[in-house]
Amino acid sequence: MKKISFLFPGQGSQYVGMGNDLYHKFDMAKEIYERAEAILGYDIKEICFNGPSEELKRTEICQPAIFLHSIILFKLLREKGVEIDCVAGHSLGEYVSLTAAGSLDFENGLRLVKKRGELIKEASERNPGSMAAIIGLDRKKVRKICKDLSKKGVLQPVNYNSPGQIVMSGSKELISQAIGLAKSEGAIRVLELEVSGAFHTVFMKKAYDGIQKYLENFSIMRPKVPIISNVTVKPMTKPNDIKKNIAQQLISPVMWEDSMRYMIDKGTDIFIEVGPGRVLRGLLKRIDKNAVCLGVDRADDLDKLDEIFN
Repeated sequence: MKKISFLFPGQGSQYVGMGNDLYHKFDMAKEIYERAEAILGYDIKEICFNGPSEELKRTEICQPAIFLHSIILFKLLREKGVEIDCVAGHSLGEYVSLTAAGSLDFENGLRLVKKRGELIKEASERNPGSMAAIIGLDRKKVRKICKDLSKKGVLQPVNYNSPGQIVMSGSKELISQAIGLAKSEGAIRVLELEVSGAFHTVFMKKAYDGIQKYLENFSIMRPKVPIISNVTVKPMTKPNDIKKNIAQQLISPVMWEDSMRYMIDKGTDIFIEVGPGRVLRGLLKRIDKNAVCLGVDRADDLDKLDEIFN
């Protein structure tokens, strides 16, 4: 029996039109969007299907949007009988993993993601910042750039995505300086990200405090399958550990490369990226070119999986 792990993407994977084909093809997708509207208080499918993109990019909107898209696809895969052995999600995607693994029901999963997006938006407005992806430098060089510049303020490596792809996060001024330093150190490419704040840094402390308090009202169930933590790179199996780690990741680096290596070492044969875009598939191929990673984003992707598994 092949060991299958699901991967759930994070913020930045959204696109206008996402979920439209699922909504019109599957009654379950319609029901999910209707239930979501009651919780969110606005018509999220209208923004997902028709945009504008600037509206969809807003942190407090794109996070629930990605959650919904990913959960609908997850449910469709389960209806098809695809069994999973392990799950992991990149940043926001880790919250999707909680619902997929059975630690939260759909309604509470969406409420938690809604609150997370709102808290991050508030923290970003309080402490404006930015992020930049550094391509072509190793961890040691990126850490040194951050260490040298952080004497002037906040600058941290926050996403260890794949070999030679690390994201920095911090104040806008220091991100600008870091971009120049990274280029002088030989970075192949440096890309400032279109984000509203310095995610996964101390600038998110207010969001961290808020989500911790909000989680006090949630009953987290023991997951049916292991959830690999962004922070510890270990399986989260106990409800208290889950609460601690999903709050901690708001102010801590996402150790994605390490998480993927862990899952490969533990015997995952097939990875399936479940949600919008193909970012995680691209990262996984850079981590291990032999890794098998499929993707489910649209309705026709589900048909292609049928051909593989049947």
